[in-house]
This record gives sequence, structure tokens and C-alpha cells, in this order.
Amino acid sequence: MTRQNFLEFKDNLEYNFKIKYPVNWEKRVAKMNTIVAFVAKLENPLEKFRENFTIMVRETDLEPSSIDQLIDIEITQLKEAFLDFHLIKKKKTTMAQILAYQLIFIGKKKDLEVKIMQYYTLKDNLIYLLTYTAEVEKHDKFLKIVKKMIKSFEFI
Repeated sequence: MTRQNFLEFKDNLEYNFKIKYPVNWEKRVAKMNTIVAFVAKLENPLEKFRENFTIMVRETDLEPSSIDQLIDIEITQLKEAFLDFHLIKKKKTTMAQILAYQLIFIGKKKDLEVKIMQYYTLKDNLIYLLTYTAEVEKHDKFLKIVKKMIKSFEFI
């Protein structure tokens, strides 16, 4: 396997974070609460879905110590948003040296069954949500790269 090269994305105007992403992934910036999205390259012209990694930020009144409450609310909303929602993992972790939660789940959006890995953290009255989405059978293909991306996420 070839070594993956990475570029760096910085949001130092509003949300003050940086993250590394694969040089061959397309970067898409600013759409609603999504600050940035990184999309895997098209492998096949007939492909219906491209694996992607997004960073969303939204305001909250919750304190960082209320992250358990946030996750319970998010899981309830995910159950409503996805058909056949199945939570695989819910675990406390850290992201950028701050308490975070990791959720991994499977669900259907339209006709597509996806596997999603999300990381949530709270900082300065903001919820930071990092999400990796892939078709179920392709989820593990980019997992090593996505974990490097998550590990590279830092507040600046």
C-alpha cells in the first residue's frame, strides 16, 4: 500500500481548528452548519455514493460537562433520521485533548445503507461534530485514513 499524503485545512477566522486530509480527496467548504467536507475520489463512473468526512459546528447552551445529555439527544434524532437505525458503538473518548463521544451506527438514507462514525465534543458553547460516512461494505476501506484525520484535528 502506498503512503497517503495529506494537506492541511485551517479555519482560523471563526472556529479556530485545523485538520489534515488526503491530498486526493476533494475539499468542499461552507454549506449550512457544515464548515468543510472532504470527499473521496470517484473510483468508478457508475458509483452512486462517495465516502466523505464532514466537520459541522453549531451553537449550544450546554456546558462541556453535559456531553452525556447531548449524546442522548443526538441518538434520539438519529433514530428519527435514519431507517433501520442500529447503534453499533457509543463510547467516551477524547478529541483534540477534550472529552468527546464516538458513535458508530448503520442506517438507511433513501435507498442506501450507510455506516457512519461520528465524534462529538463541546467547546466554548459550540458542538463540534466530525462525521465519516460510507456505504456499509466500503466503510473499512478508508478507516485508517479517517482515523489519521481525526487524530490530526486540533484547536488553534
